Amino acid sequence: MAKNDFKSFATAANANVTPQDNWETLPALLSGFTAGKASSAQVNKALRQATFIAAALAQYTANKSGQDVLDNGDVAGFIEKMATAFGRDYQALDATLTALAGLATGANKLPYFTGADTAAQTDLTEFARTLLDDQDATTARKTLGAQPLDDTLTALAGLATGENKLPYFIGVDRAGLADFSKVGRDIAGAGTVEDVIRYLSLGDAAKKNVGTTSGTVAAGDATMGGTYTNVTSSRVMGVTYTNSATRPMLVIYSCDATSFGTAVAAVNGANVARVIGVESSATHNGPSMTFIVPAGATYSITKTAGSLSNMIWAEMV
Repeated sequence: MAKNDFKSFATAANANVTPQDNWETLPALLSGFTAGKASSAQVNKALRQATFIAAALAQYTANKSGQDVLDNGDVAGFIEKMATAFGRDYQALDATLTALAGLATGANKLPYFTGADTAAQTDLTEFARTLLDDQDATTARKTLGAQPLDDTLTALAGLATGENKLPYFIGVDRAGLADFSKVGRDIAGAGTVEDVIRYLSLGDAAKKNVGTTSGTVAAGDATMGGTYTNVTSSRVMGVTYTNSATRPMLVIYSCDATSFGTAVAAVNGANVARVIGVESSATHNGPSMTFIVPAGATYSITKTAGSLSNMIWAEMV
């Protein structure tokens, strides 16, 4: 424990000192002791008041600084120790702190510096405080309800939007705009395929696939781009042939007919067309028939009466 050489004088309870009320009215408080003799009680009172303060200040200095306070006449050393002691309890004079101390603080205010050792205040709202206590950028974005920077969103933000326009992507993080008409919006808002068909006033055929089998819609290209082939030399009346192509086949048959000459065409066993000579003796040139054989179906041409000659038998697929 640090040593203190300065002690208070006449501190006992029954010490010979002038009572306080008498001391406060003593003329010598202003003039000091002049003519005559001062009583020992009066002198003791003066000594005690001076030594009491000296002892108290010295003890505070020793306690706070941790250094001995000696009665050695070293004024500068004592002042240094006293400054150290005060530094334990009090802030040293500082221009920055003085600037802050000069602010008229109030609720929801934030101090800030406007220059070297000059300060001012600005508003600090409750919302701003919820942002200031966030630990990182992710938390701050959550507080703000903000979306992290994203190339896709940046591409969308760069579009010059306008009325009846629909954004779409033309590449990775690249966007464009297309027209979006009322019809397009109505179709986009349809709940089912049936709603779209009904909106477009389409019939049941719109719901079927294009094809050549039952339950599909005809492709409409039965002979488009096809080639005629004269197959007369390879075809025999009454023999069944198969359309092995992937689309319908067009068959054309013509002949000269005499004596009520008649030929009947059948597809998958069902008669679909015929040629006939209408007189028994005359030769009728060129009666003909044309029919379609679906893909995968069979057909035949059979003479059923009379005489047929000069046949022309052709197929187009």
